[in-house]
Parts: sequence; structure tokens; C-alpha cells
Amino acid sequence: MSFLNLKIGTRLGLAFALMIALSVVIAVLFLRGNSQNEQQVLLLELAYEKSQLGAGVSANAQENMLLVSELLLRADDAGSINSISGKLESNRQSNAKALQRLDELAMTSDEAALYRTMKGKRQGFIDKRNEVLSLLKAVRQADARERFNQTLTPAATEYKSALTAFGSYQDRAAAEAARQVQLINSGNTRIFYIVQAIGLIFCIVIAVLVIRGVIAQLGGEPDYAAAVASRIANGDLVAEIRARPGDTTSLLAQMKQMREQLRATLITIRHASDTVGGAAREISQGNQDLSSR
Repeated sequence: MSFLNLKIGTRLGLAFALMIALSVVIAVLFLRGNSQNEQQVLLLELAYEKSQLGAGVSANAQENMLLVSELLLRADDAGSINSISGKLESNRQSNAKALQRLDELAMTSDEAALYRTMKGKRQGFIDKRNEVLSLLKAVRQADARERFNQTLTPAATEYKSALTAFGSYQDRAAAEAARQVQLINSGNTRIFYIVQAIGLIFCIVIAVLVIRGVIAQLGGEPDYAAAVASRIANGDLVAEIRARPGDTTSLLAQMKQMREQLRATLITIRHASDTVGGAAREISQGNQDLSSR
């Protein structure tokens, strides 16, 4: 059974059901794209937070190196040693909090390897720095300076390189997450327009099929079919009814056939009436002849 052979109500119902299905598909695609977008946004935020934490640790480590250098220059000033030592401890606590937060955040295997390396280099830097501080507190400036140049400076360089590697990874992760967000948004927009275009084409096709089906069942335009029905109802059995060639099933074709049948019936009735009338006149004439004899 083709779509055109269905009843109008059935066709409209199917069209409405398909429109609902299309709306559901659009909603599902939108929710799916929105979910993917939210995931990428979370990854972007996570990478940004890690990058900021790593940058803060790196800045504090750089400041610590400067503070230790300043200690070497002010080794004879006990007040300066205490003040700088306090700043070093403050930076250490700040970095410890940042690392504690980084420990809580999810990481990939490559990222975790870089993070472990960075923490190891940090511990090595702290150990070498504490050795220099211990020598300074013991008033062994020459040994402290030698240890600074031979062990602390290389440890600081390795620590900084590890921090840079970790930060670069976070920057790449953030850039990739941002790229994925853009791709998802572009894909969602493209899918939305494609589905909208399909929906529009679908609506046009359904409308054309419904209109063609209605006209096919009527045999012509609805107003013309109504006018023909009105003329027949008013007794006009002479006016021409324009039906399509070969059409025997539409409403107009059936009304044309009904009109012909009505005309034939009326002609038969008129003929019978004329015959009866003629017979009646003959009988009347015969009666008159009999009465005159």
C-alpha cells in the first residue's frame, strides 16, 4: 500500500509521527553534542588549573633560587638570613599546597610520569638548598658558595626543566581541549543545519504528497468539487463536469457518473410520464366517444 492510497487522516497522522521522531532525533543529537562539549570544557578547565598550579610552583622555585643567592651575599647579616629563610619557608608551603592539589587531580599516564619527575627534581632541589642553608647557618660561607655552584644550581636547572616540561604538557592539553570544543561546536552546528534541512525537505515532501492525495481523491481543486456538488444539489444536471481523462475513482468522477445516472433516470421518468399521459388522453377520448353515441 502506497502513501497516496492511505486515508487523509492516516497520512496526516504518519506525517505528525515522523515530525515527532525527527524532533526527538534533533534533541538526542543536541544532548549528545552538549555532553561531549561539557566533557571537553571540563578537560580544558582541568588543564588550565594544572597549568596555573605548575606556573605558581615554578615562580616560587625561581624566587627561592634568588633568595638563596641573596643569602650568600648577606651571609654576615643574621637578620637578613632569618627574613630570607622565612620567605623560603613561605614559598615551600605554597608549593606544597599546590602539589597537594595536583595530587588530587586526574592525570594521564604521560602526564603522571612528568609530574613524578617534577616532584623528584623538586625534592632534589630542596635537599641541595637545605644543605646550602645549613652551611650558611654554620657560618661556612665558602663551603656554602661552593655547594651552591656545584650542586644547587644544577639541581635548580633540572627542577626548572621538569617544571617547564610539565607546564608545556598542560599548555598542549589545554590547546587540544579548546580545539576539541571548537570542533564539537562546529560539528553540532553542521549537524543541526543538516537535520533542519532534512526536516524542511521532509515537510515539503509530506505537504506535496498530502495535497496531491487530497486532489487525487477529489479529482480536482476542493472549491471546484464543492461548486459541482452545489450545482447538482440545486438540480443543474446539464453543466459540464471536468474530470481528468481516465479518472473513474475520484469524487468528481463519481459525481459525473451520478449526474449522468440522474439525467438518464429523469429522462426515463419523463418518457414514462409522457407515455402514461398519452394513454390517459386516449382513454379520455375513448370515453367521450362512447358517451356521444
